[in-house]
Amino acid sequence: MIGAGSSAPIVGLFPSAELQLRPACPNIRCVKRRLIKWILVWGAFGLVMPLLLTLGWKVFGWGFGELQVILWPSSIFLMGLDGPTPRGMLDITEIYSILAAENMILYSLVGSLTSPIVYFATRERKLP
Repeated sequence: MIGAGSSAPIVGLFPSAELQLRPACPNIRCVKRRLIKWILVWGAFGLVMPLLLTLGWKVFGWGFGELQVILWPSSIFLMGLDGPTPRGMLDITEIYSILAAENMILYSLVGSLTSPIVYFATRERKLP
C-alpha cells in the first residue's frame, strides 16, 4: 500500500518498469534545484547531440535525414554553408558553434517545460 512515507515502487502499466516515488519538495528551494538540474541535463543533451551527429557524419558517413533534423532542429540553418561563395574554416566553425548553442537552448526550453510534468507525475501523494 502506498501512503505517506512509503517508498514502494509502482508496477502497473509496464510490467518490466518500476517507478520509484519521490517525496514532495517541502519548500520552493527544493523545487528550484530540481528545475535547474532538469534544465542543465536537457541542455547538456542539446549540446552533445550536435557533436555526436557531426562526428557520425564525418567519421561514419551518416547522412543528415529526418531523424537528425528532429534531434538537431537548428541544423536546418547549415544550408547557408552551401552557397556559391566558399567559406573559410573560421566561418564554418562559428556557424556550427552557434547552431550547437541554439540546440542547447531549445533542449533547455523543452526541459523547463517538461520538468513540472515529471515532478507532479512522480511525487509521492498522501491518501485521504
